[in-house]
Amino acid sequence: MDDYPRSRRLARPKPRNEDLRLHRLMRRHGFYRGEIDGEFGRKTDQAVLAVLSNVGGGPAPEVWRAMSQAEQRTLAVQLLLKRDGHDPGPQDGMWRDKTSKALAKAERE
Repeated sequence: MDDYPRSRRLARPKPRNEDLRLHRLMRRHGFYRGEIDGEFGRKTDQAVLAVLSNVGGGPAPEVWRAMSQAEQRTLAVQLLLKRDGHDPGPQDGMWRDKTSKALAKAERE
């Protein structure tokens, strides 16, 4: 590893497309005001919790509080898509093909 350039060792991987999509979706709904960079930090976590607390139709708070952060983020996407009239499948925090298709359709509108 010593032969590997320092700048390459410290480079961060490019954000996953889904991470950027979550930021854009939450911003469009007024829940996220941070930079759309695909990096998950305090602002993203606060926005996800705001979605889960304020958008109805999902599981009870004691259920989503027990979910992993990844499941909470997926659930936030599902709830916002459902709010927009799309069918993301069950709002349970599990990413499925229906969630991907609904998100792609929402982004084209």
